[in-house]
Parts: sequence; C-alpha cells; structure tokens
Amino acid sequence: MTTFRKALEKVLPSGEKSLAPIGLALLSVLVLGTILSMWWAGGAEQRTLRDRRAAEIQGLNSTLAEVIKPLIQHDDLAALRRVMVETGDGFHLAQCRITLPDGRVLADAEPARINAATLPARWNAPLDAPSPAAAPNSDLVISQTPVIIPGRGALNLYLAAPVQYQSWTTSEMQTGLSLIGAAGVAGILIIYRRMRSRIAILEMIHEALAAVLTGRREPDVLCLDGSFGPIANAWNQLIIERDELKKSALSTRAGDLTGSSGRAGAELETAIGALSDGVIVLGPGGKVRYANGAACVFLNLSADSLLNSPIAPHIKDARFQFAVEQVVTGKERQRRVVELEQKENEGRTILRCEIRPMRRNDADEAMIVLHDITQQRVADESRNAFVAHVTHELRTPLTNIRLYLETVAEEGENDPLLRAKCLNVITQESRRLEHIVSEMLSVAEIEAGAMTLKLDDVRLDALFAALNADYAAQAQEKKVALVFELPPKLPVLRADRERLAVALHNLLGNAVKYTPAGGTAKLCVKSAAKTLQIEISDTGIGIDPAEHEKIFDRFYRSKDPRVHKITGTGLGLPLAREIARLHGGDVTLQSQLNAGSTFILTLPAPAEAA
Repeated sequence: MTTFRKALEKVLPSGEKSLAPIGLALLSVLVLGTILSMWWAGGAEQRTLRDRRAAEIQGLNSTLAEVIKPLIQHDDLAALRRVMVETGDGFHLAQCRITLPDGRVLADAEPARINAATLPARWNAPLDAPSPAAAPNSDLVISQTPVIIPGRGALNLYLAAPVQYQSWTTSEMQTGLSLIGAAGVAGILIIYRRMRSRIAILEMIHEALAAVLTGRREPDVLCLDGSFGPIANAWNQLIIERDELKKSALSTRAGDLTGSSGRAGAELETAIGALSDGVIVLGPGGKVRYANGAACVFLNLSADSLLNSPIAPHIKDARFQFAVEQVVTGKERQRRVVELEQKENEGRTILRCEIRPMRRNDADEAMIVLHDITQQRVADESRNAFVAHVTHELRTPLTNIRLYLETVAEEGENDPLLRAKCLNVITQESRRLEHIVSEMLSVAEIEAGAMTLKLDDVRLDALFAALNADYAAQAQEKKVALVFELPPKLPVLRADRERLAVALHNLLGNAVKYTPAGGTAKLCVKSAAKTLQIEISDTGIGIDPAEHEKIFDRFYRSKDPRVHKITGTGLGLPLAREIARLHGGDVTLQSQLNAGSTFILTLPAPAEAA
C-alpha cells in the first residue's frame, strides 16, 4: 500500500495527490457495490429456488404418506418398494426411504439399502429418526414425516432432494447492473475533473498539512508561493503562528508535567503510608521494593532492614513463603490469602496476608496486603465461649425446674413441706433463667443501638430494700456478710427503674458471688454536689490491674483460674456500664488482686426544687 501511494504521488501533479485517492476510493466503492449487488441478486435467486424445491418436497412427502398407508396396511411390500423407486426417479430425489422405529430400512429408492425383509405385525416402539446417508447441506432439501398405521405403529418417511441452481441469473438483471455501474463511474470522473479545477489551492494546503502531521517536512518549507493570492499569504501566516504556538505549548507542558508528576508521586506515597493496613511491594526474586509504616509495625522490623531484601527470611511461615513463590514466579495468577499468628510478650497477633500479582501479565512483581484481624478473632472466640457457657447456664435451671416439677407431681400431694420446698426452688430457678435471658436481650439491644430508657421517678429506698431481700438468702448461704450503708434520706431519681435495677443486681450479685466465706459485700450511697455515687465493694479475690478495662468488654471473663470455677456469662459488667452511661453516668473500678474490689456507679444527682 505504501509503495502504491509513493508511485501515485510521483505520477500525479501537485494539487491532486490527496484528491486522487478520494476519487479512486469512490470508484472502488462503486465497483464493489455493483459486484455485491450482482452477488446478492444471484443469492436471492438461489434462495427462491431452494424455497420452491422445499415446498415441492414437503407436498410430495404429505402425498406420498397417504399413498403408502394402504400398501402397508395390506402388507404389499413389493408395491410399496416400487412406489419408492418410481418416486425417487421421477422427482430426482437423492434419498427416498421408509424406516421402522428401530432404524431398519423397509423401502428405499435404492433397493440395495433395504435391510428389513418383512413387515412386522406391530411395532409400538418409540420412533427413532434415522440417520440420513448423506448429511444435510446447502444443496439438499430434507423432509421427514411420521406415517401412522392404525393398530400397528408409526413409520418414518424420509425424503432428500438436491436443489438445481442456475449458474447465472437473467441477462436483463446483469445488463442493468452493468449499465448502472458504468454510469456511476462516468459521473464520478466528471465530478472529479470539475472539483480539481476549483480547489487546487486548497488541495496544496491539504498536502502541506498532511506533511506537517506526518513529520515528513519542516514547517519553514511549507510556505506557498505568493502568486497564489490572499489564500497563500493567509496560509503562510498560519504556518508561522503555528510554529510559535507549538514551541510555547511544549515548553509549558514540560514544566507542568515535571511539577505534577512529582506532586502525584509524593501524595500517593503519603496516602499509602497513612493506611492502617500494611502494604509491601515485591520485585523480581521476591525482594521488597516498598513497605509502608503499618507493614513495618506488623512485622516488628525497620524499613531499612526490609527494603531490597527477600521477604521470605522475615516471615518464616511455610504457607506464606509458598504462596509468595507461586505469585512471584507466575505460577499463580489469582490472589492467595494466608493467615499468620505471631506470638509476642503481651499476647498474640493474627495477620491476614493477601498476596496478589501487581500486573496480570507480569510475573516479576507482587503486592502483599497485611490486615490485623486479632480483635476479630478474639471476639469470635469470646462469642463462641459465651454461647457454650450460656447453653450450660440455661440448661442448669431448666433441668432443676423439670426435676422439681416431677417431684411435686409425684410426691408433693402427700407432703406439703416437700411441695413448698420444690415450689421455692422452681421460683428461684425461674428468676435465674429470666435474669440470663434478660441479659442476653439487653446485650442484643446494645449491639443494635436500640436500647432506650423509660424515665420515671425511682425511690431508692424501695429499690435497695428489694435488692437486699433478693441477695440476703444467697449471702447467708455463702456465709458472706451483706451490709447496706444508706443515708437517713435518699433522693428520688429520674431514671429507668427496671434498667437501674438490672445494673445494681449485676454489681451486687458479682460482689456476693466472688467473695469467699467469711467476707463482706457492702453497698454504700454517697451524695455529692452534682452526682450520686453507689459504691459496691467486697473483700473477694480482686481483679488484676491489667484487666480493669477488659472486664467491661462483652463476653470477656477474667483469666484468673478461680473465676473459671464460678458461673457467669461475661455480660453483667458491660451491661451495667452501658445502663449507667445511658443515664448520663458511668461505672468505674478500684481493685487490687486478692484484696477485694469496689465498683462505683455514678449517676447525675436529681435537681432540687426551688
């Protein structure tokens, strides 16, 4: 194509080098259109012949089916086969046959293909379409029709006929298309000659612009001769201005690109460095090319020790090293995820490492994203432990209720004392069960952010009296002194009595539960200017200072082995603190291991009347 174009430029005079290809293109389109029109006309004729032949064979199939029915009913195989031969010869069929349901040929236009010597009395088997000897193609029209013989079954009538195409369509169509093509060529030539004489100067400008765009000529030699008039002078002025604008634009763009690329790179590095997830970029051989601050913190390494060194020695985990090798060497094109557990002095850290190729077709670069999922795993483990523990907690009161109900049903009628004792135990276990379910529902409300307060006037003296009555028997049974230090006059709070009672029950219940025999659980009320403090202290096992905040996390229970022997759900303290904060207060802790604990429930003091 390039050689033809160069030869054309040498032959044509200036002013026609761009216009001539347009004329040639129009001529080519016209000739191609004429050829395609003739091809389409021939195709249309062939389609017409094929459709006509198909209609003929379909009609022949229907007629032949009615002719052969009585022959088959009278078991006249000789006449049937003679009809098939005559039909195949008379209608120039490629195939004309009748087959049984099992595929055997009963009659055929070519007797050599018959493989069924006799006609069975019945053939009720399903009709299988026979495989034609010649596969259907564009030159065959195929028609298959089932022939139903009453009382005996169905046969398959198969016809295949060739289509006889003519080599050419009518001469009138060819002559018309040829004349139309010739007239179009003549018209294009006339238009081309008239346009060339009028736009020669514009064609020369076009050639000059094409030369500038392709870089084949310098702009200073593209000026036209002034003898062409004002158009040539205007063209020359445009060439000069274009050259000056191009130089200025290149200079400005170079400066902008230099500044913007530097800023973009710095901003991108700053953004990646600020991510909470670790990002490591590996180059050929698995060497670290970049690592952000979070990655260095997760691996407990400095950036200098990571850069330009293989990542494998720094993370000695076989699964991680195998995944990195698979991705870097190109054996794995998808991302690989590996979880790493790192043990430290203060505990453990679980990292989810996602290794993926940087580019789909580049096996030398990979990216590692490190995400800390320690808290998520701790929460999952705590939740699983909570479910197991609550299941046990629920089973115990339910079992006791069932056993004592069976005792009442069997022996309670004759023993009033036994019946009263059983009913008392059932009542206590029902309250215990209600308390566990209420805690679970309250925690669900906290997690959903749906816990609300129903504020009303709350008399603290009545609330503390009920609290004392609920835990007096339990404290006496454990031989724990239960002490209430209350001022002579208690204020009336504006609070949610039910929620506040739950918080106090959880705090006082823990004090009694975790205090050994001979100890003391005490509730003390202190009033300040703007707050009311309810201190619940005990002389129990105490809490390690490292766990002072952790015990307020949902599902968390102290690691002290003595705690594991005592039943609990790990929900009481978080629930008490959440209720206090909803009231505008808080729950704080003062405790020393083996010396007891003091929980301080702080509430806003009620406003005094004027």
